[in-house]
Amino acid sequence: MTATSRDLLRNLGQGQSIAVVAAAAGWSRERFDAWWTEECRKRVPAAKGTQALRGLKARVQITRDRWGIPHIVADNDRDLFFGLGYATAQDRLFQLDFLRRKAAGRLAEVLGTEALESDILYRTVGLAKIADAEARQLPQETADLLDAYTAGINALIETYRDNLPIEFDLLDYQPEPWRPTDSLVIEGEFRWYLTGRFPVIVIPELAKRTLGDGALYRAFLQGEVDDASILWPDEYPATGGRKPHDYPQHDGGAGPGSNNWVLAGQRTTTGRPIVANDPHIPFYAVSIWHEVVLRGGCGAAPGKLLCPTEAGFTLYH
Repeated sequence: MTATSRDLLRNLGQGQSIAVVAAAAGWSRERFDAWWTEECRKRVPAAKGTQALRGLKARVQITRDRWGIPHIVADNDRDLFFGLGYATAQDRLFQLDFLRRKAAGRLAEVLGTEALESDILYRTVGLAKIADAEARQLPQETADLLDAYTAGINALIETYRDNLPIEFDLLDYQPEPWRPTDSLVIEGEFRWYLTGRFPVIVIPELAKRTLGDGALYRAFLQGEVDDASILWPDEYPATGGRKPHDYPQHDGGAGPGSNNWVLAGQRTTTGRPIVANDPHIPFYAVSIWHEVVLRGGCGAAPGKLLCPTEAGFTLYH
């Protein structure tokens, strides 16, 4: 990437319009669009070929199916998790960096004052300190695999240092090396997102200060009768004649639904009942989920993979 490209991206990231940036470069809109398309294309890490990397004991193969899902095959678990880190960074490097910054309260460093409220929240909760404490308590095997995953992410960062995802140049910074605690702090933020609510934490304390530590306060803490949480036949709210599953539950309105659902056996192809859980995650772009297929311990001889695999991307030591 040329310095001119970096300057153009920095200007876009600072809020200049496409028309202004293109005019300053003496470009037509068509030329700008062609340049943007090429910038985005060349920043996609290679999905085929080979790459020599330090830190591997043997070969690791990363193939992708027709949905783009990485299938990672390795002789041993450490190399397998190295490949997992590499493949995850291939697909999600900026998202990884964004998530660790969000969880550690460091978004304002790259997004400015609009991220201060989020940073203050997560620094107050102390997720980074919690991650540091968790890292010291990990079982050795878990710590070793997390180190391997970390090394895989860093290998991708170093390999593509000059062609990082375009968001980094738009925001005019480069990612720091990945650390094992970065993965743990992201995990902590997911836990907080799903279960941590300041009202849940704070309101009981405020009630106690007002009511005292007596019978009224204990009654306040008790759950209400929960009959209304189960909807029996004909009890579903009116939907204009549509069945409940005909419209999205996360449409920004109130009452997005419960966290679990059940299908009776007569409604499934196997004839068996299904109990499912929904972690109450709205739609995101990019999704917080990253599907992969891991196959470790596939070969007895170093460097020889005995599991069948398609032609794809091979990492070797």
